[in-house]
Amino acid sequence: MKSLLLAVLLAPVVAIAQEAPVLVGARIRLATPIPAEPRREGTVKRTGLDSAVVDLDPTRGAYGFTTRTVPYRQLLVPAGTRRRTADGAALGLLVGIVGGAGIGYAAIAEQGHYIPSVGAAAGAVVGGVFGAITGGRIGSKRTKELWRPAVP
Repeated sequence: MKSLLLAVLLAPVVAIAQEAPVLVGARIRLATPIPAEPRREGTVKRTGLDSAVVDLDPTRGAYGFTTRTVPYRQLLVPAGTRRRTADGAALGLLVGIVGGAGIGYAAIAEQGHYIPSVGAAAGAVVGGVFGAITGGRIGSKRTKELWRPAVP
């Protein structure tokens, strides 16, 4: 009687443990061990207990193999997207500081002032603020795909 009760209670746990971490038809990316290797994306065709059969996109550098069996530890699944606002603002800040400092220095030096570094500093501040705002607005319109491992 105890073994029957134990079997009934453990059956859902065993069934959950045998479920594949990716679904058939899901978009995936292969985790490549070499950073210079091109990204390879594809679609899951079949799943097993420890691997999945993946149909790779031929335009993504599949090297002639369009279908292959891949262990789950090499699969990445989509985890959403994020905006690149901070990246754009940082790049715009740097470009604005350099450009503003150059313009400020040139403007003050042309007028014959004896301290052109004040103009460079003022130009760097104004250019940095303008660059950060502009870069942030441009970056907010761009997104980056995030990927996470299929198995933790």
